[in-house]
Amino acid sequence: MNCLRLNIRGCGETHKIDWLCRLKYSQKVDFIGLQETRVADSHTIDFSGAWGGNNFVVEAVNPVGRSDGLICMWDPVIFTKTQSSSSRNFLSICGHWKGVPGITTLVNVYSPQSILDKRKLWTDLLELKRSIAGVWIFFGDFNAVRRADERFNSQFFHYTALDFNKFIVEAGLQEFNQGGKKFTYMCEFGLKLSKLDGFWFVPIL
Repeated sequence: MNCLRLNIRGCGETHKIDWLCRLKYSQKVDFIGLQETRVADSHTIDFSGAWGGNNFVVEAVNPVGRSDGLICMWDPVIFTKTQSSSSRNFLSICGHWKGVPGITTLVNVYSPQSILDKRKLWTDLLELKRSIAGVWIFFGDFNAVRRADERFNSQFFHYTALDFNKFIVEAGLQEFNQGGKKFTYMCEFGLKLSKLDGFWFVPIL
């Protein structure tokens, strides 16, 4: 199963829906996770246009205020959902991934900015992971880095990194090797760079 995660920063515009559809087909994607949808009512989103057809299942968390919002879409032939859970900052989909024994849980994450809110999210995700056995994949915008070299011209917060690293260790996560550039987020026309996004998984023993 090929998974795509994208901080789309608003998916109400037609050009972004078209872009998402092109990515889905060019990368042969079976599961899509979006962060920062910024659409108050997810029912107004052109999901069929984004998927390129009607053979999909979708779940969403509507944003609170002008930011946030999470969406998961997937091919029901490849992945069959058994249950889901969500909060403002995560959307987890649990089920059977074709070709993978047992249960797989995919968690779409959009971490808040506040240090205290981040800590609560890490705690909530650890409790969620402990409640279900099987394969776990966490992906999304974590709004945190592990080391100072994962930021460029951008402020590094030591305690945020400590909390994030503690969560990774306690959850038993490893990062997927990703191609492309070192940094995943830029602002001020590339003057500030950070590695805030990624895929993490629990190895199958």
